[in-house]
Amino acid sequence: MNNKFLVSAEWLNNHSGRKNLKIVETPWKEDRYQRAHIKGARLLPWHSYLKAFDESGNRLPHVLSPEDFVHVLSKLGINAEDEVVAYDDFHGLFASRFWWVSRYYGFNNVKILNGGWHAWVANAFPVAIESAEHAEGSDFRPRATQEMNMNLDELKATFQSDKIQVWDTRRSGEYDGTEETSNRRNGHIPGAINLEWKELLEKETHPGSPRFLKPLEEIESMLKKIGITKEKTIVTHCQASIRAAFGSLVLEMLNYPNHRMYDAAMAEWANRYDTPLSTEE
Repeated sequence: MNNKFLVSAEWLNNHSGRKNLKIVETPWKEDRYQRAHIKGARLLPWHSYLKAFDESGNRLPHVLSPEDFVHVLSKLGINAEDEVVAYDDFHGLFASRFWWVSRYYGFNNVKILNGGWHAWVANAFPVAIESAEHAEGSDFRPRATQEMNMNLDELKATFQSDKIQVWDTRRSGEYDGTEETSNRRNGHIPGAINLEWKELLEKETHPGSPRFLKPLEEIESMLKKIGITKEKTIVTHCQASIRAAFGSLVLEMLNYPNHRMYDAAMAEWANRYDTPLSTEE
Protein backbone atom coordinates (compact mmCIF):
# COMPACT_ATOMS: atom_id res chain seq x y z
CA MET A 1 0.00 0.00 0.00
CA ASN A 2 1.15 3.49 -0.83
CA ASN A 3 0.82 6.35 1.63
CA LYS A 4 3.20 8.76 -0.11
CA PHE A 5 0.40 11.09 -1.23
CA LEU A 6 -0.71 12.16 2.25
CA VAL A 7 1.05 14.28 4.84
CA SER A 8 0.00 15.10 8.38
CA ALA A 9 -0.46 18.57 9.80
CA GLU A 10 2.54 17.90 12.04
CA TRP A 11 4.72 17.00 9.06
CA LEU A 12 3.67 20.11 7.13
CA ASN A 13 4.29 22.37 10.11
CA ASN A 14 7.79 20.92 10.52
CA HIS A 15 8.67 21.21 6.81
CA SER A 16 6.82 24.35 5.72
CA GLY A 17 10.02 26.41 5.64
CA ARG A 18 11.64 24.32 2.93
CA LYS A 19 12.52 26.44 -0.11
CA ASN A 20 10.94 24.22 -2.75
CA LEU A 21 7.83 23.30 -0.76
CA LYS A 22 4.75 25.22 -1.89
CA ILE A 23 1.43 25.09 -0.01
CA VAL A 24 -1.72 25.56 -2.09
CA GLU A 25 -5.23 26.12 -0.77
CA THR A 26 -7.97 24.81 -3.05
CA PRO A 27 -11.13 26.12 -1.39
CA TRP A 28 -14.73 25.64 -2.45
CA LYS A 29 -15.28 29.38 -2.02
CA GLU A 30 -12.51 31.95 -2.43
CA ASP A 31 -13.48 33.92 0.67
CA ARG A 32 -12.43 30.90 2.72
CA TYR A 33 -8.82 31.87 1.99
CA GLN A 34 -9.43 35.54 2.83
CA ARG A 35 -10.89 34.66 6.24
CA ALA A 36 -7.80 32.71 7.24
CA HIS A 37 -5.41 30.18 5.73
CA ILE A 38 -2.28 28.24 6.52
CA LYS A 39 0.59 30.69 6.88
CA GLY A 40 2.44 30.86 3.58
CA ALA A 41 -0.28 29.12 1.58
CA ARG A 42 -1.10 30.34 -1.92
CA LEU A 43 -4.65 30.52 -3.25
CA LEU A 44 -5.53 28.44 -6.29
CA PRO A 45 -6.17 31.00 -9.06
CA TRP A 46 -8.91 28.97 -10.74
CA HIS A 47 -12.24 27.48 -9.80
CA SER A 48 -11.46 24.42 -7.67
CA TYR A 49 -13.05 22.08 -10.23
CA LEU A 50 -10.14 22.88 -12.57
CA LYS A 51 -12.42 22.65 -15.60
CA ALA A 52 -12.30 24.42 -18.95
CA PHE A 53 -14.51 27.42 -19.74
CA ASP A 54 -16.07 28.40 -23.03
CA GLU A 55 -15.81 31.86 -24.61
CA SER A 56 -18.88 33.02 -22.70
CA GLY A 57 -17.39 32.03 -19.37
CA ASN A 58 -19.53 28.92 -18.90
CA ARG A 59 -17.81 26.03 -17.14
CA LEU A 60 -17.45 22.94 -19.32
CA PRO A 61 -17.42 19.30 -18.13
CA HIS A 62 -13.86 18.68 -19.33
CA VAL A 63 -10.54 19.29 -17.62
CA LEU A 64 -8.85 22.63 -18.25
CA SER A 65 -6.36 22.83 -21.14
CA PRO A 66 -2.61 22.27 -20.72
CA GLU A 67 -2.07 25.98 -21.38
CA ASP A 68 -4.47 26.90 -18.61
CA PHE A 69 -2.83 24.41 -16.26
CA VAL A 70 0.54 26.05 -16.85
CA HIS A 71 -1.14 29.40 -16.22
CA VAL A 72 -2.32 28.08 -12.85
CA LEU A 73 1.16 26.87 -11.89
CA SER A 74 2.69 30.13 -13.10
CA LYS A 75 0.33 32.24 -10.98
CA LEU A 76 1.23 30.01 -8.02
CA GLY A 77 4.96 30.26 -8.74
CA ILE A 78 5.38 26.49 -8.96
CA ASN A 79 8.26 25.04 -10.95
CA ALA A 80 8.88 21.51 -12.19
CA GLU A 81 11.13 20.51 -9.29
CA ASP A 82 8.93 21.96 -6.55
CA GLU A 83 6.99 19.88 -4.07
CA VAL A 84 3.39 20.89 -3.41
CA VAL A 85 1.04 20.21 -0.51
CA ALA A 86 -2.60 20.95 -1.34
CA TYR A 87 -5.36 21.34 1.21
CA ASP A 88 -8.97 22.50 1.50
CA ASP A 89 -11.71 22.81 4.08
CA PHE A 90 -13.74 19.91 2.66
CA HIS A 91 -11.93 16.77 3.84
CA GLY A 92 -9.45 16.75 0.96
CA LEU A 93 -12.04 16.73 -1.82
CA PHE A 94 -10.78 19.69 -3.87
CA ALA A 95 -7.16 19.02 -2.98
CA SER A 96 -7.63 15.58 -4.53
CA ARG A 97 -8.91 17.19 -7.72
CA PHE A 98 -5.77 19.34 -7.84
CA TRP A 99 -3.69 16.18 -7.27
CA TRP A 100 -5.42 14.33 -10.12
CA VAL A 101 -5.22 17.17 -12.65
CA SER A 102 -1.57 17.74 -11.78
CA ARG A 103 -0.76 14.08 -12.38
CA TYR A 104 -2.81 14.09 -15.57
CA TYR A 105 -0.52 16.79 -16.94
CA GLY A 106 2.65 15.11 -15.66
CA PHE A 107 3.28 17.10 -12.48
CA ASN A 108 3.69 14.32 -9.93
CA ASN A 109 4.95 16.22 -6.90
CA VAL A 110 1.62 16.89 -5.16
CA LYS A 111 0.70 15.64 -1.71
CA ILE A 112 -2.49 16.22 0.25
CA LEU A 113 -2.86 17.40 3.82
CA ASN A 114 -4.76 14.63 5.61
CA GLY A 115 -7.61 16.24 7.51
CA GLY A 116 -7.10 19.51 5.64
CA TRP A 117 -7.70 22.91 7.19
CA HIS A 118 -9.51 21.41 10.16
CA ALA A 119 -6.49 19.29 11.09
CA TRP A 120 -4.23 22.34 10.88
CA VAL A 121 -6.48 24.43 13.11
CA ALA A 122 -6.99 21.57 15.57
CA ASN A 123 -3.23 21.64 16.16
CA ALA A 124 -3.16 25.44 16.58
CA PHE A 125 -0.51 25.76 13.89
CA PRO A 126 0.23 29.20 12.37
CA VAL A 127 -2.44 30.85 10.21
CA ALA A 128 -2.56 34.14 8.33
CA ILE A 129 -5.10 36.54 6.86
CA GLU A 130 -2.80 38.38 4.45
CA SER A 131 -2.20 36.76 1.06
CA ALA A 132 1.19 35.09 0.78
CA GLU A 133 3.61 37.08 -1.39
CA HIS A 134 5.54 35.07 -3.95
CA ALA A 135 7.21 35.34 -7.34
CA GLU A 136 5.15 34.14 -10.29
CA GLY A 137 6.31 32.01 -13.21
CA SER A 138 6.79 28.32 -13.97
CA ASP A 139 9.22 26.26 -16.02
CA PHE A 140 6.89 23.23 -16.06
CA ARG A 141 5.94 21.78 -19.45
CA PRO A 142 2.70 19.76 -19.40
CA ARG A 143 2.10 16.50 -21.17
CA ALA A 144 -1.31 14.88 -20.79
CA THR A 145 -1.48 11.25 -19.69
CA GLN A 146 -4.51 10.30 -21.78
CA GLU A 147 -4.69 6.83 -20.19
CA MET A 148 -5.82 8.41 -16.93
CA ASN A 149 -8.99 9.79 -18.47
CA MET A 150 -11.72 7.74 -20.19
CA ASN A 151 -13.75 9.72 -22.69
CA LEU A 152 -17.43 9.38 -23.54
CA ASP A 153 -17.07 7.15 -26.60
CA GLU A 154 -14.72 4.74 -24.87
CA LEU A 155 -16.94 4.43 -21.81
CA LYS A 156 -20.04 3.89 -23.95
CA ALA A 157 -18.21 1.08 -25.73
CA THR A 158 -16.78 -0.63 -22.63
CA PHE A 159 -18.95 -0.01 -19.54
CA GLN A 160 -20.64 -3.42 -19.93
CA SER A 161 -17.36 -5.30 -20.31
CA ASP A 162 -16.55 -7.84 -17.61
CA LYS A 163 -13.06 -6.28 -17.49
CA ILE A 164 -14.44 -2.87 -16.49
CA GLN A 165 -16.05 -1.79 -13.24
CA VAL A 166 -17.55 1.69 -12.96
CA TRP A 167 -17.38 3.21 -9.47
CA ASP A 168 -19.97 5.92 -8.85
CA THR A 169 -18.76 8.06 -5.93
CA ARG A 170 -21.93 10.17 -5.62
CA ARG A 171 -24.58 10.13 -2.90
CA SER A 172 -26.97 7.20 -2.99
CA GLY A 173 -29.89 9.47 -3.97
CA GLU A 174 -27.99 10.74 -6.99
CA TYR A 175 -27.13 7.16 -7.89
CA ASP A 176 -30.66 5.73 -7.71
CA GLY A 177 -32.33 8.81 -9.20
CA THR A 178 -34.42 9.73 -6.14
CA GLU A 179 -32.46 12.94 -5.62
CA GLU A 180 -33.17 15.69 -8.09
CA THR A 181 -30.10 17.07 -9.83
CA SER A 182 -29.43 19.78 -12.40
CA ASN A 183 -29.06 17.10 -15.09
CA ARG A 184 -31.68 16.48 -17.77
CA ARG A 185 -31.89 12.86 -16.64
CA ASN A 186 -31.31 11.04 -13.35
CA GLY A 187 -29.90 7.66 -12.39
CA HIS A 188 -26.60 5.86 -12.89
CA ILE A 189 -24.61 4.06 -15.53
CA PRO A 190 -25.97 0.48 -15.67
CA GLY A 191 -23.74 -1.88 -13.70
CA ALA A 192 -21.99 0.89 -11.76
CA ILE A 193 -21.24 0.26 -8.10
CA ASN A 194 -22.11 3.03 -5.66
CA LEU A 195 -19.90 3.91 -2.72
CA GLU A 196 -19.97 7.56 -1.73
CA TRP A 197 -16.54 9.11 -1.32
CA LYS A 198 -17.31 10.22 2.25
CA GLU A 199 -17.52 6.57 3.30
CA LEU A 200 -13.73 6.49 2.90
CA LEU A 201 -13.34 8.98 5.74
CA GLU A 202 -13.39 8.53 9.48
CA LYS A 203 -16.33 10.07 11.31
CA GLU A 204 -16.15 13.45 13.02
CA THR A 205 -15.40 13.20 16.72
CA HIS A 206 -17.32 16.48 17.19
CA PRO A 207 -18.78 19.13 14.85
CA GLY A 208 -15.99 20.78 12.88
CA SER A 209 -13.36 18.21 13.79
CA PRO A 210 -11.06 16.92 11.04
CA ARG A 211 -12.12 13.85 9.09
CA PHE A 212 -9.10 11.76 8.21
CA LEU A 213 -8.82 9.04 5.62
CA LYS A 214 -9.70 5.65 7.05
CA PRO A 215 -6.86 3.10 7.36
CA LEU A 216 -5.99 1.77 3.93
CA GLU A 217 -6.52 -1.84 5.01
CA GLU A 218 -10.08 -0.98 6.02
CA ILE A 219 -10.76 0.80 2.74
CA GLU A 220 -9.36 -2.07 0.70
CA SER A 221 -11.65 -4.48 2.53
CA MET A 222 -14.64 -2.19 1.87
CA LEU A 223 -13.88 -2.03 -1.84
CA LYS A 224 -13.33 -5.76 -2.22
CA LYS A 225 -16.62 -6.49 -0.45
CA ILE A 226 -18.62 -4.53 -3.03
CA GLY A 227 -16.73 -5.79 -6.07
CA ILE A 228 -14.15 -3.08 -6.71
CA THR A 229 -11.16 -5.38 -7.19
CA LYS A 230 -7.68 -5.18 -8.65
CA GLU A 231 -8.55 -7.72 -11.34
CA LYS A 232 -10.63 -5.14 -13.23
CA THR A 233 -10.05 -1.68 -14.62
CA ILE A 234 -11.88 0.66 -12.26
CA VAL A 235 -13.45 3.78 -13.77
CA THR A 236 -14.37 6.44 -11.22
CA HIS A 237 -16.89 9.20 -11.81
CA CYS A 238 -19.45 11.41 -10.06
CA GLN A 239 -21.17 14.59 -11.24
CA ALA A 240 -18.04 16.53 -12.22
CA SER A 241 -15.25 14.09 -11.24
CA ILE A 242 -14.29 15.98 -8.13
CA ARG A 243 -15.48 13.26 -5.76
CA ALA A 244 -14.22 10.74 -8.32
CA ALA A 245 -10.73 12.24 -7.98
CA PHE A 246 -10.82 11.35 -4.30
CA GLY A 247 -11.69 7.79 -5.31
CA SER A 248 -8.81 7.77 -7.78
CA LEU A 249 -6.45 8.94 -5.05
CA VAL A 250 -7.48 6.05 -2.85
CA LEU A 251 -7.08 3.52 -5.67
CA GLU A 252 -3.59 4.83 -6.35
CA MET A 253 -2.72 4.59 -2.67
CA LEU A 254 -3.97 0.98 -2.66
CA ASN A 255 -1.80 0.18 -5.71
CA TYR A 256 -4.72 -0.72 -7.96
CA PRO A 257 -2.88 -1.44 -11.22
CA ASN A 258 -5.61 -0.26 -13.60
CA HIS A 259 -7.85 2.66 -12.78
CA ARG A 260 -9.07 5.60 -14.82
CA MET A 261 -11.49 8.46 -14.40
CA TYR A 262 -14.37 9.59 -16.57
CA ASP A 263 -13.62 13.28 -16.18
CA ALA A 264 -16.73 14.65 -17.93
CA ALA A 265 -18.85 12.43 -15.67
CA MET A 266 -22.60 12.89 -15.22
CA ALA A 267 -22.35 16.51 -16.31
CA GLU A 268 -21.93 15.00 -19.76
CA TRP A 269 -23.48 11.50 -19.55
CA ALA A 270 -26.76 12.49 -17.89
CA ASN A 271 -27.32 15.45 -20.20
CA ARG A 272 -27.38 13.40 -23.38
CA TYR A 273 -30.06 11.08 -24.73
CA ASP A 274 -27.78 8.47 -26.31
CA THR A 275 -26.32 7.27 -22.98
CA PRO A 276 -28.08 4.60 -20.89
CA LEU A 277 -29.14 5.34 -17.33
CA SER A 278 -30.66 3.06 -14.71
CA THR A 279 -32.48 3.67 -11.43
CA GLU A 280 -32.24 0.03 -10.35
CA GLU A 281 -29.60 -1.51 -8.14
